[in-house]
Amino acid sequence: MTSEIEEVNSFAREIVSNYEESTELDEVSNVTEYDERTHSHQEFAQVGKRSNLPKRFFRDEGVILKPLIQQFVDSITTGEIVSILSSIRAAAEQGEIDSFEVSEFSYDSIIVNSFDHVYDPDIIYIPNSTDFRMQLHEWRSDGRIKSKEDGMYIAGASDIKVEWMPSKWGIDDIVLYNKENVNVVQKRYADSDRPEYIGSVEGFNAPKPDDRLMVYLGEEFDEDKDEEVFEILIRSVISEPQLTGNMPHGATVINLSDKIIPEDYN
Repeated sequence: MTSEIEEVNSFAREIVSNYEESTELDEVSNVTEYDERTHSHQEFAQVGKRSNLPKRFFRDEGVILKPLIQQFVDSITTGEIVSILSSIRAAAEQGEIDSFEVSEFSYDSIIVNSFDHVYDPDIIYIPNSTDFRMQLHEWRSDGRIKSKEDGMYIAGASDIKVEWMPSKWGIDDIVLYNKENVNVVQKRYADSDRPEYIGSVEGFNAPKPDDRLMVYLGEEFDEDKDEEVFEILIRSVISEPQLTGNMPHGATVINLSDKIIPEDYN
């Protein structure tokens, strides 16, 4: 085994370790480990990133790979959340769960009105804007906001953790749900076949059967005549969320009318 491959193996293990520290799947949904007898009928989606890496990265001791590792991991952890929120919004569009529209950003219109549409929500995703943040500050003066070590909460039937969505996620609604009723199954490395479109490199043995983040190494997938490169694929394989729980529903989508979508949504 060349020292180059040893460096790649170490690089891959750092990606997996960083992912385990960074993923919020367990914090935003009810995650179950894949079992073929129970979950083989479910639909699964791949949240992945595929890239070419110059082999010189693993020969040059002066190259710092930590920013690249963080970039890879961020793309997956963000993709997991966006996948869940997009599935909830699709369920609302298909009439599987409720949605309702609001024409003002207020506690009564959003939180109180939600009581007829979602059961005991504990997490809310709001488009990120200065305007909405300022309005939540006003809610604080009315005793509607609580600050805890891990963030801001809205007082409802239960405390509802506030999460902010950047515009690049492509979701301009509010998503409100009970995370215990948003059920996601996640596969591990041993549960999935190797993708056919990526080869293998001798000596690459970084993946472990229990890894939730899957890492594959192959030869370059785009011809690069300037330098030698590896192809790397990292992915998380998760199911379409199953929305369960007491009536009315485990989740709801709150559509914002055009007049209150903030101009500074970023």
